Amino acid sequence: MYLDAQDSYTYASGSNYQSLVQGTGTYYSTNVVDHVGFGDDYNQPWLNISIGTAFVGAGATLAINLLTDYNATFTGAPVTIPLGTFTMAQLQTAGTAGTPLVKLQYPQGMHEFREIQYVITGAAITAGTLNCYDTIDVATNLDKLGYSSGAGINQ
Repeated sequence: MYLDAQDSYTYASGSNYQSLVQGTGTYYSTNVVDHVGFGDDYNQPWLNISIGTAFVGAGATLAINLLTDYNATFTGAPVTIPLGTFTMAQLQTAGTAGTPLVKLQYPQGMHEFREIQYVITGAAITAGTLNCYDTIDVATNLDKLGYSSGAGINQ
């Protein structure tokens, strides 16, 4: 899978992961992704959000939203698309580095500029990182016919 820093919401200073060690409140991805020409494209790219390092923060809840706007500064009329709300128990159960949290193809109605919003409630997060990026497609364990990998078709 090809990853481009310009299609990463969390790429900064040579790292693909954004730390979410924060108090309660609203925070944003380190990057705004410019999807010039994508808009309501027929074949939208995929948004992938995965755990970088394990989360710690008893009582904390993390809501992840996608924001999209025609303006790079998000001062127009941004659209908010909820991607999920996760408790620390869910984030800790999700596992280790690389565990996917969100994997979805962008819906129609997207604007040119996109960023990820994190809303932390309840308690502070004391450890944890996320990796958020766009790809043209996603890896699956199924071939085009729906058979599991390695299944014989002519048996």
